[in-house]
Amino acid sequence: MKVLIVESELLIAWAIQEELEALGYEVVKIAKTVSQAVVILQDCSVDLVLISLPPNVEDTPYRYILNQGLSSYFIFLTTSVDQQSKDWQTAPPDRVQVLRKPFLPQELVRWIASLYPLPEPDSSLSANVA
Repeated sequence: MKVLIVESELLIAWAIQEELEALGYEVVKIAKTVSQAVVILQDCSVDLVLISLPPNVEDTPYRYILNQGLSSYFIFLTTSVDQQSKDWQTAPPDRVQVLRKPFLPQELVRWIASLYPLPEPDSSLSANVA
């Protein structure tokens, strides 16, 4: 599963990336702004967009990223739902989740796994090695 992380704080983005890659998910890019995310989504397809930006961080509304990644799922990591809720309503409701901060890394992983479970290891490979 391919993931795009939209996070203005690189240390947080890298921590999320490290957690996801350790579980076998592929983080294709990290965008620091919605504008960067829109450009990335024009160039590559992703399964999941994690958006962790505070409200009013820039002038580009979230609806642009929602419209660009129509086949993607979105998880907004936020402390405030009210500010951008109108933009979130532009996406199909089954495609958008909101995870309120603060949260534990395990909570984020659980949400992602509910959308995209990791494949079980191939037991035939271990049988051939033994």
